[in-house]
Amino acid sequence: MRERVCKNCGGREYKVVGQNMVKCMFCGTLYVDEYASKEEDVLIVGANEIVREMRFDDAVKEFDKILELYPRSFSAYFGKCLAKNKIILFPNSRGVVKRPRFCEKVVSISEDEDFKQALKLAPAETAKTYSDIAKRIDRIKRQYDEHTSKGEYDVIM
Repeated sequence: MRERVCKNCGGREYKVVGQNMVKCMFCGTLYVDEYASKEEDVLIVGANEIVREMRFDDAVKEFDKILELYPRSFSAYFGKCLAKNKIILFPNSRGVVKRPRFCEKVVSISEDEDFKQALKLAPAETAKTYSDIAKRIDRIKRQYDEHTSKGEYDVIM
């Protein structure tokens, strides 16, 4: 990451206070940092790659680091929720809709605090996408619970 320098006082300590807003810790000046959201995106991609490598505990730590820098990052909250619950999202054959894969047990994310925070912070369209994914996960969980309660399956693949 590049070093930030306050445009007002030259201070080098800052706090990210929005998707791309930075506050100087010396003089309190707020300004738009055009690189902040790009850096956030790079960090999110890296953390999601750790999820795909099935290193879930490491991914949760990475998302926590991102949230320290970008406390309003809805993408980081959503990614952390998936990593905590050991869920990987894969694109379908058209590369559009993401399909969940469960790496431990089938869980619902609807009541997860990080999921709720992601919905609260996300723009409406993104929040709808997250909600649709949660509904899909809930439907899979319900079907899994129905089948396993009948003793029909030992393993779901």
